[in-house]
Amino acid sequence: MHEETIAQVVEDKHGHLLVGLKGNREALLAEVVKAFDAVAPACIRRDRDVDAGHGRIETRVAEVIPFRTSSKYTRLHTAVRIGRTRVSKKTGKTTQETSYYVATFAAGQFTATEVQALVRGHWAVENRLHHVKDRTMQEDRCQARANVGSNLALLRSITLQIKNRAKSHTPRIAGKLKGNADAAIRLVTTPLDRP
Repeated sequence: MHEETIAQVVEDKHGHLLVGLKGNREALLAEVVKAFDAVAPACIRRDRDVDAGHGRIETRVAEVIPFRTSSKYTRLHTAVRIGRTRVSKKTGKTTQETSYYVATFAAGQFTATEVQALVRGHWAVENRLHHVKDRTMQEDRCQARANVGSNLALLRSITLQIKNRAKSHTPRIAGKLKGNADAAIRLVTTPLDRP
């Protein structure tokens, strides 16, 4: 996450960003955690959601507060904390995890329920597209850069679209499309021989 990218999205495109914080932004993550520790509980907007699928019961609590950072990210205005508790239906084992996010929109612009939906929407894209592209096409291992990397990413996305559309056709057509998609996947995941 670069300030130039944020400026381009917010000022040039009139959009907003909601970005997850991980170890790659340790100082900003520490500021967000400190901001949540300092705010009065009554000032935190919350949403609680329970989902019972995939062999587990997952409870998600989204918390949203206004946020001002002392770092270079002057366009960040909101901090989000998502607490997830998962209970396995089979074993009863409980796991907990907390994720933090920052956003360029004002803290009051969206309800906590809407912010939770935005975060879930991100994971839907991550799970349906990026995870699949990495698992089946080894995209994260690809070392192509600049235009070549962009073109390969586009080819992978097109290939996935062909494969996904094959599922909605008759078995005979679906088989042909799947075969073509499988061949395309092999093409875009096989390293090129260097002369």
